[in-house]
Amino acid sequence: MVGAGGTKRAPSPNGAISPPPLKRKVEPTVTKKAMSSFFTPTSQKKPEQITWRIVKNSLIIGKYAKESGPKKESSAKPKIAAFDFDSTLVSTASGNTFPRNSSDWKWWHSSVPSRLKELEADGYQVIIVSNQKKISLKKEIKAGKGDSKSLTNFKERITAVMKQLDLPMSVYAATEDDEYRKPRSGMWNEFLDDYDFDVAGVDLSGSVFVGDAAGRPQDHSQVDRGFAANIGLPFKTPEEFFLDADPEPLVEPFNPSLYLQNDDDDAAPAPFTRQNPLELVIFCGSPGAGKSTFYWNYLEPLGYERVNQDILKSRPKCIKVAKEHLAAKKSVVVDRLEIQRSGPHSSTDFANSLLAANNSSTRVGELGIKTHIDNTNADPETRAHWIEVAKEFEVPIRCVYFSASPDLCRHNNAVRAANQDLNPESRTSLPGIAFGDFLRRFKEPALSEGLTDIVRVDFRFRGTADAKRVWSQYWI
Repeated sequence: MVGAGGTKRAPSPNGAISPPPLKRKVEPTVTKKAMSSFFTPTSQKKPEQITWRIVKNSLIIGKYAKESGPKKESSAKPKIAAFDFDSTLVSTASGNTFPRNSSDWKWWHSSVPSRLKELEADGYQVIIVSNQKKISLKKEIKAGKGDSKSLTNFKERITAVMKQLDLPMSVYAATEDDEYRKPRSGMWNEFLDDYDFDVAGVDLSGSVFVGDAAGRPQDHSQVDRGFAANIGLPFKTPEEFFLDADPEPLVEPFNPSLYLQNDDDDAAPAPFTRQNPLELVIFCGSPGAGKSTFYWNYLEPLGYERVNQDILKSRPKCIKVAKEHLAAKKSVVVDRLEIQRSGPHSSTDFANSLLAANNSSTRVGELGIKTHIDNTNADPETRAHWIEVAKEFEVPIRCVYFSASPDLCRHNNAVRAANQDLNPESRTSLPGIAFGDFLRRFKEPALSEGLTDIVRVDFRFRGTADAKRVWSQYWI
C-alpha cells in the first residue's frame, strides 16, 4: 500500500494482516459407504447383519449374520442350544418385571456372554425362543402403519444383545396365544423349517433348552419345561446351566400323560348305565372337564335327550324343554356347556354374553366388576331348580360329577381349540374367566340336596395313538 508521501508502508511487525477468505469445503450428506453401496450391484452387496420377518401376523423372527468367518461345515446332526430370553439371558436393569424401554436390560449373569460364545465355538447353533405377548402386531399391520412401540423396543433390545454377542443366531418370539406360544412347539417347528433341519434332523440328546419357567415354587409357570418336553430336548434352568447349581424341587407339575386311558380302562365297565326307565340326569363340572364327550359316548347311545343351555340360551327355556321331554316319557340329561365367542370380543364382552344367557342383571364393566356366571350346575342353588323339576314329575334325579382339575380343564380347552380333529363341535378357546368363576362358585354335589345318585367321573383321554400323542403334549 502506498502512503500519503508516496512511499510504501512497512509491513506489520506481527504479521496480523487478515488472510484472504478460504473456500469452504462442502461435506456430502451421503456417506462414502452408502454411496459405494448405492453403486454396488445387488448381487455383490453384503447381506444385512440383522433381518426381521413376521409370520401369520403373530410370530417375530430375527436372524443375526456374523460379518466375517467361514461357515463351519459338518456331516453330523446339528446340536442346538436354545434359550428363553427374559430372566434367562437378560433381566431388567431397573429391577422391574417388564422393561421400561429398549435400553432397560442387563445380562442375567456376567457369565452369559462368554458361555454362549463357548457354545458357538463348540459347534452349537444358538437360538432364542421367547413368549412376548405384550408386543402388539395386528393393529399396526392392519392399519398399514410401521412397527408399534412395543415391537420397536423389543427389536432394539434383541439387536443390542445380538451385537454384543456377535454370534450367528436367531430369535423366535410368539406374540399371540396360538400355535407358536410355548409350551406349544410351533416356534421350534418354524426354526427346523427355516434351516431345513426338519429334513436333516437334529441331535436332540446333545442339545439343550434353558428357561426360567420351570415349575419351581417361585416360577410363574412351567411352560419352558413343558416346551422342552414337547420337542424332546434336555431341560435346564438358568441357575443349572450358567451357575452349575443343583436342580431345585418342583411344584407337583401337571402331566397330561397321566390322564391317558390305558388298555385296562377299555375292559372296565361303562362309567354310566341307565338305572330307571325314566330319569333326569344333570351334569356338574367345569368347562373343559369332558362333559360333551361323555354325553356322546355314554348317554346319547342310551337314548337320553340332551338339554343344552348353549342352544336354548336361558334356564327357563331349558326347564320348559326338559319338562316336555319328561312328559313324553323320555329321559333327559341337562348338559350346560360353555358359551362360545363368535368373534374377537374382549373378555368383558364374553362375560356379558354368559350373563345374558343366564338371565342375570349383573353386567361386567371396564372397572372389573365381579361376575356371576352360571357354569354347569356349580352350586346347590343352581341344582335345586332341577331337583324341583324331578319332584314335579316324580322321577329320580341323578348327578354326573366331573372331577377334572382346573389345570386339566385348561389343557382340554387349549388342545381342542388348536386341533380341529379333536374338536368336533368346533369350539373356540375360552378365557380364564370361564374356569375361574366355576371354581369360585363350585360346591361338590351331595345326596343331601335331594339327589338320587351321584356318579363321579375322573377324566381319561381316549382316542387313537396319534390323538393321544397330540393330547399328551403340554399346551398350557
